[in-house]
Amino acid sequence: MANKIVKFDKSVTNVNTQIKDVEGVITNDEIKESDIKKMYRIGKKGDNPRPMLIEFKEKSMKNMIMENCLRMKQLSDELKNVSISHDFTKEQREKCKKLVAEAKDKQKQESGEFLYRHTSSDCASMVFNSSGNFNKIKVGLLNIRSFGPNVDNVYELLNDGLDVLILTETWHKSSDNICLSLAKPRDFIFLEQVRLNDPGHGGLVTYFRNNYKCVKIPLPVIIIFEAICFKLTLRKTSVIFLVIYRPGSAPPAKLFFEELILVLEQITLLCCSIVVAGDFNIHVETLSDIYATALADIFSSFDLVNRINQSTHVLGCHIGWFA
Repeated sequence: MANKIVKFDKSVTNVNTQIKDVEGVITNDEIKESDIKKMYRIGKKGDNPRPMLIEFKEKSMKNMIMENCLRMKQLSDELKNVSISHDFTKEQREKCKKLVAEAKDKQKQESGEFLYRHTSSDCASMVFNSSGNFNKIKVGLLNIRSFGPNVDNVYELLNDGLDVLILTETWHKSSDNICLSLAKPRDFIFLEQVRLNDPGHGGLVTYFRNNYKCVKIPLPVIIIFEAICFKLTLRKTSVIFLVIYRPGSAPPAKLFFEELILVLEQITLLCCSIVVAGDFNIHVETLSDIYATALADIFSSFDLVNRINQSTHVLGCHIGWFA
């Protein structure tokens, strides 16, 4: 519940009207009265000010307000002393401070790769340094296993500072699925692909910032795995992303490796930096695994190096790749 609540601190008489004025300035009138579930004051009646708590029907509405707090500078003089905050408990605030401190420490270390837990999900994240005008690209990879229940999680992952978020097993059925847009902050766009023979399973979605120019790259016909390939360009520097999902319901067939080689041969001809990311469902942490060895040999032959050296699965195994 608290994740959908914003707290306004101000003593006002015509509270409904003035809070609507504040919301209108911050969100350019995108939030309507119908988006609000309830509003109520907290604290004792004699207290001044008494904060007003507003609960929205969707977490994305609250996120929109918190993202645009800087617009409060445009408020009229009458509303200059309004302040807005999350409805965190004391424990949540302490946890938030700790997480922010840890993130800043990791950023200073510039180690490049790490895993971080976001609500119920582990997201593999990679910072890629590139020559030219691409300074750093923060990329996240997550097997989401159904987009619908995870719209808020995706929205918050994108708000956590990622430039690119790659999602596998989205099960989104159609490019018109409203969840794809609901999970998207204003400064992001997305590329998606439905599993043609089974739209209710599989599926790939990649979000990226709208200041990147994106060109989708056609691939040869693939039978064994799902893949989507695209080139992101920013100020004359380009990076090619190859996103892959191989179902884990059966061991890798010989055709999987043949098709993977065919795809890599095609995109390496484009002479760009290449990022291969996805869920291969191959236990690459097991050195004696013949499939892991075959996959490593293929990547090595294309000068691709796995950048994640810790488990990418809740059971402790390593089945995803960042190369």
